[in-house]
Amino acid sequence: MVRDVGPITPATKRGFSGVEYLAQASLARRAASRLISGT
Repeated sequence: MVRDVGPITPATKRGFSGVEYLAQASLARRAASRLISGT
């Protein structure tokens, strides 16, 4: 069940304490807000 594919799953299974995940999530939110704002 452990696959090294995908940016989220392996990071979580490796034990990044969610830091990596939070970084990706914040970047995604910024990109999404930019697209929504139309900037």
